[in-house]
Amino acid sequence: MSHYRGMTDGVAAEMAECLHRLSLEFGSQIWHKPRLIRNLMADIYPDDRRLINCLHISVQSGLPQELLLKMRESNGVSTAQIRRFEASLHDDYGLAWQYARWLVQVWESLFCVLYDYRNSRPLLQVATRAEVRRMLDMLPYYYRLERFEEYHQTAEALCRLNQAEGYHARGICYLQGLNVVANDTEAFKSFLLAAEMGLDRAQYAAAVCYELGRGCVVSYGKAAALYEKAAGQGYTDAAEQLGELRRIFVDSMS
Repeated sequence: MSHYRGMTDGVAAEMAECLHRLSLEFGSQIWHKPRLIRNLMADIYPDDRRLINCLHISVQSGLPQELLLKMRESNGVSTAQIRRFEASLHDDYGLAWQYARWLVQVWESLFCVLYDYRNSRPLLQVATRAEVRRMLDMLPYYYRLERFEEYHQTAEALCRLNQAEGYHARGICYLQGLNVVANDTEAFKSFLLAAEMGLDRAQYAAAVCYELGRGCVVSYGKAAALYEKAAGQGYTDAAEQLGELRRIFVDSMS
């Protein structure tokens, strides 16, 4: 995040609301006239021209159109999908890297309102590496001592920092009902987010959900694929479960 006062989550939401009002007033023409957006936004939100120019440049570069295309691919938006998109901005658009996340958040918020997309992205925050490391170290400690309120709170904090371990721990909270009402669907969604980010134990957990139908429709094929990914990272339980799943298929066909 930039050190400038304006580049905050609250201002991003306010900008998105202003853009929403402009889109309702001027229709589709605003997407083809970035200067119009800059001038109109400068009248509505005059506090920081740097932000206005940032939005103007992003429209010129085609950033909103590219993001909208990504969101339309699945008629929605996922955290992992948006983070992958953000990672491509530096090379593809030459936008200042410290503005990239903020810009995506502005346009994402607007499109979710305009097109009624379900925004599953958590409110991301910023922390130092040492702070993140400490939270990651405390997770197993809280769980081992059955301090589940602190375990859940730490998991949610790590989710806001877009950490795979946080999503995995959040999944455990919902699966086991730790400081929350048990919810298999929420557990599966969290496991799958962490699995998409490459966490082996989350891949295993999501595979188990697919195999047993916990929070999702049973899919042995997707379960096997995730078991294989986790096993490829050296997760022994996944390798054993993959072998068992394959044996079941062989026996059922004999």
